[in-house]
Amino acid sequence: MNKLLLLFLVLGTGLLSYGQEGVAPLWGNEWLQLSNQEASTAKALDNKTYNYLLDTNHLPIVDDFSTNLFKKYSFDSTRTDLDTLVWIRFLADGTYIFELPAMTDTSYTYPFNGTTYDSVANPPITVIFYSNTQYQVPIDTQIVWIRPDTIFVGGTVVTFHDPDITYYNYRDSVIVIPDTKYSVWRGNSALHNYTYGVDPITLGVATFDGLDSIGMPYDPTLNPNAYQIADILESKPIYLKTKPGGLGSYEFLTDTAIWLSFYYQPQGLGDAPEPGDSLILQFYSPFTDKWYSQWKAEGSAVKPFKSVSVNIRNPIFFLDGFKFRFLNYASVSGNFDHWNIDYVRLDNLRTKDDTTAIDDVALLDPGKSLLKDYSQMPWSHYKASTGNLMNDSVSIRYRNLYNANTLVSSSFDAYESGSPIFSGSLNTSPIVPSFSIVTKPSTFLNSYPITASDSVQSFHVKYWIEPGSDTNSFNDTTDFHQQFGTQYAYDDGSAESAYFVTSAGASIAVEYNLAVADTLRAINIYFPKSYENILDRSYRLTVWESLEPEKILYESYLNFPVYATSRDMVQGIVLEEPLAVSGTIYVGIKQTDQRVYIGLDKNNNNQNKNYYKVNGIWANSSYSGSLFIRPEFGSFTNPWPVSVDEFELEKIDFKVYPNPSNSVVNVVMNGENNTVVLRSILGVTLKTFSSSNNLVFDVWDLPSGIYLVEVTNNETGKTNSKKLLIQH
Repeated sequence: MNKLLLLFLVLGTGLLSYGQEGVAPLWGNEWLQLSNQEASTAKALDNKTYNYLLDTNHLPIVDDFSTNLFKKYSFDSTRTDLDTLVWIRFLADGTYIFELPAMTDTSYTYPFNGTTYDSVANPPITVIFYSNTQYQVPIDTQIVWIRPDTIFVGGTVVTFHDPDITYYNYRDSVIVIPDTKYSVWRGNSALHNYTYGVDPITLGVATFDGLDSIGMPYDPTLNPNAYQIADILESKPIYLKTKPGGLGSYEFLTDTAIWLSFYYQPQGLGDAPEPGDSLILQFYSPFTDKWYSQWKAEGSAVKPFKSVSVNIRNPIFFLDGFKFRFLNYASVSGNFDHWNIDYVRLDNLRTKDDTTAIDDVALLDPGKSLLKDYSQMPWSHYKASTGNLMNDSVSIRYRNLYNANTLVSSSFDAYESGSPIFSGSLNTSPIVPSFSIVTKPSTFLNSYPITASDSVQSFHVKYWIEPGSDTNSFNDTTDFHQQFGTQYAYDDGSAESAYFVTSAGASIAVEYNLAVADTLRAINIYFPKSYENILDRSYRLTVWESLEPEKILYESYLNFPVYATSRDMVQGIVLEEPLAVSGTIYVGIKQTDQRVYIGLDKNNNNQNKNYYKVNGIWANSSYSGSLFIRPEFGSFTNPWPVSVDEFELEKIDFKVYPNPSNSVVNVVMNGENNTVVLRSILGVTLKTFSSSNNLVFDVWDLPSGIYLVEVTNNETGKTNSKKLLIQH
């Protein structure tokens, strides 16, 4: 049984019997998608091809993932140390093509005829490849199709997507960029992160899943049966013949002490790989130009990290240019089948069991907020509050990887604009036992100083440990930036799952205890992509004064989720009217007929603040974590980006009802001489009317979907639009 079908059976049966709430894997990784879009845009504008040289690394190779040692694929046009080459890439049909992003199978254009989309096949293009040295000698041909402007995915028009291949022409400048910093890995399809591992060996892991290097499912059709090799984390070439400094050669007959070791964990805080899924280690031989499998693990539910050691003995590997790689077989229609690896080491003069004697004490967790309750809060609230908003201590967790007890000190330092402002107490343990995880509190009685007059503020907090003996200092410090903007948040900005409540009409709420009375202007929510497209699922923003008895302070018109279009991943929804609130409030949504997914941060547990209501009964959530629902205050717009431009406060007051509708729509307006336009969600004009106070028009001839009703006053020029859901 495939993963998606199995999950929907659980959603459809089990959850209806057991409280109706649940969590699901995310569809993709928005941060990677958006990073790639920005990089692609910059690259397209620059109109150059970038070729990246790979240096070859000497032993030892060590990466505990506390820092990102993935090769950086970026270009700085101000650098002067780059070689510029010009060569012929191809000619197409006898003409030069400036840039040709192309598909390897038939592509289509989708013109809109006013009611539906039609499909028109694009003509094939013959690409002729010419030799780089003998410019007029053709060496290959290929038939491709031009990449269309839009494609359909699951019935939805998608305007951004990657081509299968991209060719560049003779007149492009080809920039050859050498390595400038040490890196271990040449690929980046695996995810370097600090959030998916459970009790990692050190700070940071590399995570393998069903998503590609830009955070998209490998199978864009979202076929639930799609199963293949997914992420590949490949090392850069390694000298396994020549020793550093030219001091002789490694010999396979005598150098049998070269070992590759690493730790691995299935699932972590992600999705459990099934028994048919696997994580594989392979070695590359420059002699045969082939990869050879050396080790394999079958999928399972989460387990502690386990050590693996593999000896390199075969003579075909003892050559300069040796490489190793990790890869996973997974369901590739979503963010499935997670594996984490940690502390990879390749070196000479090792033994099979020397993973039990790594002279290293390492932090395990990323930095955390010094505030008592929140990861961030409004700066104006912090400054005006008379209460104590700070913790009196924070916990610092670290692991001793050595086979001997070790003396370790730990604490943190806080900075404002680079200057130290206070520190935590210095914790010195007489002895940290070997192979153990310890947690030490660092106490403090300080508060962030109220010295800035700006509307926002940020402080830098550095956590650190200082072992008496340690061969790796990279995992001894970690940073946190305490943000004070205009919103409250429990989450840390990273979602590992999607939370939902199945029942129609269900409510989801998060409790906030406000430091001061203020005006609530917006609610920011992260709506992640998961198994289903939720863009046509309406909800109402709701603010409660209490849940039992239920007392509602505010309920909005119908809204619809919007997926992320910038990095912080939240949609900012401005209230129709600002709402004065104080004390304890509950902010969230009321679903209409179908479930809506909300991002869930699993690294910060505020389960006691998360509530849901089904069949008139409120209950505390049974899932640990922090929901991405953030109230925003004051007249100042949140300075840290939200994923969708916040909707402007209404300039024209009008109503649209019924909404949803299946026959007629009423538009009630103030003033005269208005123009009313009905548009598709893509902005195509479908109907135009001139009207004064009231308008009635038919929608029975339009297909179900989301539309926009736009009203413009022809005298003032003011305009406003609202979403309309048509359901037949």
